[in-house]
Amino acid sequence: MQSLSQSDFSPSMIQVLDKFINELEISNIESKVMDGQNLEQIKDSSLDYTFSTFGLIYFPDILQGMKEMFRVLKPGGKTGIASWCTDAFLPAAFQQTMNALLGNSVSNRTVLLIN
Repeated sequence: MQSLSQSDFSPSMIQVLDKFINELEISNIESKVMDGQNLEQIKDSSLDYTFSTFGLIYFPDILQGMKEMFRVLKPGGKTGIASWCTDAFLPAAFQQTMNALLGNSVSNRTVLLIN
């Protein structure tokens, strides 16, 4: 079983995660409060996977956050980034449809999830 490390800048988010980890009796996830732009608690080339789910977009220095994600990634490891994107075709079409249905008061940061 792989060991996972989850980090967040917000202690409250880590508390929520820890609650789920304990309730579900998950033993292979370690959570830490860390700044994603400075993952000093994680060694170079030590993780198989890195990901950011709607976090990287809020970093003051997005490039530094990406550099840290790749610094801790093992050679051949994989990373994933989920973010809002308003200029791609599907989110733009969805946004136009929502504006037509609900007016232009709809946020331009609409999230479109496709399974």
